[in-house]
Amino acid sequence: MGRRRIFGAVTRASVASLAIALALRIATSAVASARVYTGTIVDDGATTVSLTVEKRDGQRTVTEFSARNFMIGCDGGVQARLDAEITGSTNIRDGRFAVKAGNGAQVVALTGSLVGSTQATGTVRYSGLTKVIVGETSERLDCDSGRLQWKASR
Repeated sequence: MGRRRIFGAVTRASVASLAIALALRIATSAVASARVYTGTIVDDGATTVSLTVEKRDGQRTVTEFSARNFMIGCDGGVQARLDAEITGSTNIRDGRFAVKAGNGAQVVALTGSLVGSTQATGTVRYSGLTKVIVGETSERLDCDSGRLQWKASR
């Protein structure tokens, strides 16, 4: 069987939201403040990203990141859009943070940095087996977003 190409409308991954809980330290102290940054994947206005930064015991931490409606490429040339969310807590050091989370079949890697007091930038990459609807058929395909650059502000 030859390689299949899908043209025309982009197919949509049937995964409404990929939620990957991180097994990271979660501070038990009260949250003093939370800052939410919102933006997009660079060169893809159809996406949205959101990053929540909280200050706990004097340490800034990323407590949530989400990317919505970003493109992934899958086996056979299939393209789809996907939502991904990372929750948990990771410290920000020297204005930078990095998280890699997965559930065995799927992995989300996130890097970022805070630029000044109102900007954040970074990359996100999704890879793994994903249930995708192609026409009227549901298939599990190996998919990868590639490294996507994001920008957000508050």
